[in-house]
Amino acid sequence: MSLVMDGVIAISGNENINVSLDQSRFRNYVIKATASTPFVALEMSNRSLLIKGVSNPQNPVDFYDKIDKMLAYYLVEGSNSISVNFSLDYFNTGSARCLYLLMAQLREFKENGMSVQANWYYKIDDEDMLLSGKNFSSYSQLELKLQPTSPMKYY
Repeated sequence: MSLVMDGVIAISGNENINVSLDQSRFRNYVIKATASTPFVALEMSNRSLLIKGVSNPQNPVDFYDKIDKMLAYYLVEGSNSISVNFSLDYFNTGSARCLYLLMAQLREFKENGMSVQANWYYKIDDEDMLLSGKNFSSYSQLELKLQPTSPMKYY
C-alpha cells in the first residue's frame, strides 16, 4: 500500500509503482526498509537517491525495477544532476547484479550529459564492503567515491 503526504510517495516493499502518476504531484519517492530490503529515497528537491541498509530481497529484479521507475520519473522532471548514495550493510548475489545494472545505467546518464555523483559508504572496519565498492566502480565504470564511516559504538 502506498501513502502520499506532503509530496512524498511511500511504497511498501511489495507494491508496484504506477508509471502513469501525475509527475507534478510528487517530489520525493520512498520505499520503506524491511528485514530483507533497503530503505530507498529519491528526493527531488536536493536531487539525491539513497539506498541504505540490507538488500536481500526474495526477488531482487522486481525490487530494483521500482528504483528504475523512480529514476524514470526523475528524468521526466527534466533534472540534469543527481547524487546517488549507497550505504549498504549487506547485499546478496542477486542484489549485486541489480546494483551493477543500476550503476551502469547511472554511467550512461553521465555519458549523456547528466551530472552524476555516486558515493559508496562503508564502515571503516568493513573491508568486504570497501572491496565491493571498488569492484562496482571498476565493473560498471562509474566513479564511486568511497566514503568510510565510523562503526557504531556500543557503550
